Amino acid sequence: VFDYDIVTAKKGTRLARLADEYYGSHMFWPYIYLANKNYLANPNNIEEGDIIHIPTLPEYLINTSDTDVLKFLEELEQDLL
Repeated sequence: VFDYDIVTAKKGTRLARLADEYYGSHMFWPYIYLANKNYLANPNNIEEGDIIHIPTLPEYLINTSDTDVLKFLEELEQDLL
């Protein structure tokens, strides 16, 4: 079980922006969506007031130099969209 921060969505909130803020790159948005998929029907449709859990992730999952991580994220993004 991961720890997480809680964010209340404002108008214009995007998972990619939250990923950039919390993990240093927009490409990690699928992690946020997976942590919230029971509450968010569509990762591209965040409503103002939605509660979003931002999981605290180990460094190896957010390493932009790791080609395995990047490949995993690319496949995950394709599955989600």
